[in-house]
Amino acid sequence: MTFLDNLERRLSWLTFPGIIRTLALIQVAFFVLLSLRPESAAILAPNWDLVKQGELWRLVSFAFLPPVHPALGGGFSTFISVLFMFIVVNISFMVSDALEQAWSPFRVSLYIYGVIIFQSIAWHLPVTAEPISYYMAIFFAFATVYPNVKFLLFFIIPVKVWVLAAIPGTMLFLGSIVDPEFALVTLTGLFPYLIWAIPMFLRWRKNRVATTKRRASFEIHQVEHPTLHRCKVCDRTEKSDPRLDFRVARDGEEYCTDHLP
Repeated sequence: MTFLDNLERRLSWLTFPGIIRTLALIQVAFFVLLSLRPESAAILAPNWDLVKQGELWRLVSFAFLPPVHPALGGGFSTFISVLFMFIVVNISFMVSDALEQAWSPFRVSLYIYGVIIFQSIAWHLPVTAEPISYYMAIFFAFATVYPNVKFLLFFIIPVKVWVLAAIPGTMLFLGSIVDPEFALVTLTGLFPYLIWAIPMFLRWRKNRVATTKRRASFEIHQVEHPTLHRCKVCDRTEKSDPRLDFRVARDGEEYCTDHLP
């Protein structure tokens, strides 16, 4: 029994089935609220000074903010913001179901709790750089588990999800090299993903090296053990057709039974 299996047995009460779906629906509700009352965004914004004054909900309220800011005033911009919010919610539902199938609802719940906790820490670090979004940590996990799933970019171009994750991942890496503050908040916000993905990558790398060595050893073994029988007429061997029988004729040559003189 692994550590997580033992943890799930002891802390099963922490399981929140469909937690990603639930958070997406809450964000839809706040999307509507912000469309009607834009000033209400200040109630959810992270603010350490206000947390110290007793507004403790700000420690986690950033997870309820919609990833798409509602456009005000109506018209085409409002339509675009609603469309993008609709797309994000649908992707969230798909990611929720896929991760729960791959991990289990308990492990997904544990991962989301960890993401919210560490991104809350990142939001309240005494630095000027802003943390990555809550969705980025979830999208990275999905792209790692299902790298070959394809999304239609601009509803036309099929692109594998690992490519879509690699682009912001590369930007985060380069930004972390340039700006130490940005590196601090990025590593903090992605800590739950990193403590899961790095050991998995190392195991995959180890298995790949072992597989490469076994394949090379097998090929060497094949070279060192040539065929024992070869028909002089058809050039077939016991490896090309294991069902063949071979005989040596009076002329000293070896033939398969189909061409034996």
